[in-house]
Amino acid sequence: MERSHFSQKLFIGTSGWSYKHWQENFYPGDVKSADYLEYYTKKFDCVELNASFYHLPKPKTIDGWDDRTPDDFHF
Repeated sequence: MERSHFSQKLFIGTSGWSYKHWQENFYPGDVKSADYLEYYTKKFDCVELNASFYHLPKPKTIDGWDDRTPDDFHF
């Protein structure tokens, strides 16, 4: 079987980033919940948007996430 000529990359992330019980377990105590996403992107290169299972986020919300994450971060 011939391999594809496309390069493949593995992305590692979690299902969401905003969980209170992650405070002190993943997020250091001095990281405010409003800054969770920025901290998360320093450890992972993607995240599953599990909130979209319940409702589609508003375009303004999506733009805000995009503005707060590196260009190579994946949702």
